[in-house]
Amino acid sequence: MTIVASNSLTISNVYDGSITHYAYAYSADGTDRFTTVYPQVNLLNGSRTYSKSNPYVLTGNSVDTYTHLRDVTANLKAGNYTLNAQTDGVWVNHLSTTDPSVNGVCLWLVGTENDVNIALGNTVPQTINVPKDGIYCIRVNLYSDGTTNVSRKFWDFKLDSGSNATPYIPSLSEVTSADWPNYIGQYSDFSSTASTDPAKYAPWIIFKGNDGKDGIAGKDGVGIKTTTITYVGSTSGTTVPTSGWTSTIPTVAAGSYLWTKTVWTYTDNSSSTGYSIAKMGNDGAPGSTGAPGKVVSDTEPTTRFKGLTWKYSGTADLTASDGTVILSGTEYYWSGTNWILSEINAHNINGDNLSVTNGTFTDGKIESTWSSSAASGSTEIENSHINMSATDSTSKATNSLGLDVQQGLGMRWSDPTSNQSRSVLLDYGNLSFDRNGVAAGLSFDGTNLSSSMPIQAPNTIVKSTQFTVSGMGIRLDRLMSFVAVTFFGQASSTISNQTINNMLPVGFRPINPYSIDYMIPGHIADNSYIYFNPDGSIAIMTTITSGYYIRGTRLYITNDVYPS
Repeated sequence: MTIVASNSLTISNVYDGSITHYAYAYSADGTDRFTTVYPQVNLLNGSRTYSKSNPYVLTGNSVDTYTHLRDVTANLKAGNYTLNAQTDGVWVNHLSTTDPSVNGVCLWLVGTENDVNIALGNTVPQTINVPKDGIYCIRVNLYSDGTTNVSRKFWDFKLDSGSNATPYIPSLSEVTSADWPNYIGQYSDFSSTASTDPAKYAPWIIFKGNDGKDGIAGKDGVGIKTTTITYVGSTSGTTVPTSGWTSTIPTVAAGSYLWTKTVWTYTDNSSSTGYSIAKMGNDGAPGSTGAPGKVVSDTEPTTRFKGLTWKYSGTADLTASDGTVILSGTEYYWSGTNWILSEINAHNINGDNLSVTNGTFTDGKIESTWSSSAASGSTEIENSHINMSATDSTSKATNSLGLDVQQGLGMRWSDPTSNQSRSVLLDYGNLSFDRNGVAAGLSFDGTNLSSSMPIQAPNTIVKSTQFTVSGMGIRLDRLMSFVAVTFFGQASSTISNQTINNMLPVGFRPINPYSIDYMIPGHIADNSYIYFNPDGSIAIMTTITSGYYIRGTRLYITNDVYPS
């Protein structure tokens, strides 16, 4: 058995290098549009049309009013992008509110030549994944209660490549020199977090001087597209290291140097590089020899100072000069006036074996590890709980048990080979079971014994989800072993004999293909059906014409596990 008493002191080694931070602005004091992120060129063409002083205005009094801004477009490759915009409304999830006082609006990126529709919901800016190459445009939605007229403004539409949102500027075909920040500031400190106070970056240096006389027409100017900062340690403070550069700050030995490299890449794909160097301090000179901390002898030390430890090695007890009886084989320390029996008061003991006749264990943690040919495991006792675990040597299946006087009892078995698991939890009034993610439980309030979700009445909605296909809404409600399908909304484009994969999430998929019929009010002859398939796909079997309203509610059977 290994016994470990915790409450130990940890000493960390901290580096002493400086880091240079950069910021950009449109004024000499750094306060006008201050940013620590240099803007990227906007991927959306036509965004300059809609500024804060000349926004796009959308007005409507229906539950869902929307429009496509086909003059704000981008030709994109599949990949990750970050979309941003400004509004005087409130960003909300699609159709999440009909209260006009909320002024809910929604921002979209939609394909003009494909069926991709990406709604940002209540998070703007947001990193999105564009699954297909093609031409994309902006769409904005406005939500009302159906009677109150609402008007909202939109401006500064911005699309960046990658996962970082940068300040708004127009596209490459629209941008002018006045759109770029014309001042840069910098400072160095020992923190990896850049300050948001413009004063710390002073003095601000202008990228361009005052206007002079017209000169000979030169080639197109450039702006900063990206700034990349990397670090490396080196024994030299004059020779630039040729390898080992990383984006994280390394640990540098005393007397060595921390190099910081900044690479500016410009919009014409040229670049420039700058360096800063910080030296780690050397170790100091050795100090003078101190007084002995401990004396081992069979006679009393004649030279004494406060804190001196004396281990008496004599075989018989000894009366010291201060009258203290010194016991054989025992340690004492000098208080300045008397010998005091030295007690062991350790904050951290780590050993192979400990044998104690009696005593009180008042704090810390006891750990025991064990193993045999069949299994291995551990037992832990700390504060108010006991934890035990065992792992089968062959199957790697794990059993664990936890007991806490406040939280109750928990047991779990899991098998990584079969991906199976079982668990039981018991506390003061509740008992719950879990089998491969499907849970059930009992609860007692002193009067009534009640069950958990899986054994509720069949008409209880366990989980709901919904999605749209070209404007046609489909809502799924899980009811025990049934799924209720509700059609709503209006087709925004014509759909004909189309199969769409991965539309039905796990937890809502049928056991067999189900033909779910729907109604088209005002066009009874066009009523038809959609196949809902066990693989999560749906198959639209006929043509749904753009502008038709889709209605209907049906049920089908599922044996999926309950949704989380």
